Amino acid sequence: MRVLKWIGIGLLVVVVGLAGFLVISTAVDALMGGDRVAALTNTSIDSGDGAAVRAFVAAPPDAGPHPAVIMLHEFYG
Repeated sequence: MRVLKWIGIGLLVVVVGLAGFLVISTAVDALMGGDRVAALTNTSIDSGDGAAVRAFVAAPPDAGPHPAVIMLHEFYG
């Protein structure tokens, strides 16, 4: 029973620590200026609901047939 108690306390500490990190990183991002994404994007695409989605488009230098790569940002990177 003691082991389960310590596991529960450890998990609680980890969850609270991650939540605190999220809050602090959001505050730091707001203090640094929220326009950092604008510096990394070079185009804007209108979505279905009217909101603009910022994107970065890289094109190869020559006109040959090239594959298209679309990368979606997700939790797994």
